[in-house]
Amino acid sequence: MIFVALGAPKQEKWISKYLPVVKAKMAMTVGGALDYLSGEVKNPPILIEKLELEWLWRLFTQPMRLKRIFNAVFVFPLVIFLDGLKNH
Repeated sequence: MIFVALGAPKQEKWISKYLPVVKAKMAMTVGGALDYLSGEVKNPPILIEKLELEWLWRLFTQPMRLKRIFNAVFVFPLVIFLDGLKNH
């Protein structure tokens, strides 16, 4: 397993290009987690964590992430759902 923290979209491109080369079975982007662990980004309030709305917290504190968050939270799940319907 490989953890990649290069920032989007660089990390996704790196994984796409090099995952077959390094022969890892899995890769995971961890940039956001490292931002929290290092203190670079303030942790969300406990209520936000309990409601599992960290993405909303990141949107409010980092509005430049709007497009990425929208794609991750709304577009990607919709595409997966529609693909599932198509394959059944």
